[in-house]
Amino acid sequence: MKKPAETTALLFRRAQPEDGPAVRELIFSILRDNDLPTDAHTDADLDDIHAYYLATGGDFRVLTTPDGTVVGSVGLKPVDRRTIELRKMYLLAAYRGQHHGRRTRTGI
Repeated sequence: MKKPAETTALLFRRAQPEDGPAVRELIFSILRDNDLPTDAHTDADLDDIHAYYLATGGDFRVLTTPDGTVVGSVGLKPVDRRTIELRKMYLLAAYRGQHHGRRTRTGI
C-alpha cells in the first residue's frame, strides 16, 4: 500500500461521540486485514466511547486527516487508582512507519 504523501497535517485529538462509527470501522477493518475475528461484544466499549473511557477518568484519542477521516486510535481505561490499561491502539497500514504510533502512545 502506498504511503500518504502528506502526513504532517494529521490531527491528534480527543474522540467525540460522533467518532464512534468511524473508530469501529477503523478497528474492524484492521482486524479483517490481518485475518483476525471481529467481535461486537468484545468491542462494545466503542458503542459509547464517552461513557466507557472519558466518564470513568480515562481518555480516548483519534488521529485524523485534514478532512476528518479517522486513521488511528488509542484509549486509556482506568483499572484502579494506580493502573491504566492501554486499549484500542490502532493505526491504518498506510500511516505506519512514520512515528504516528509513537505519537498516539505518547500524546495522551
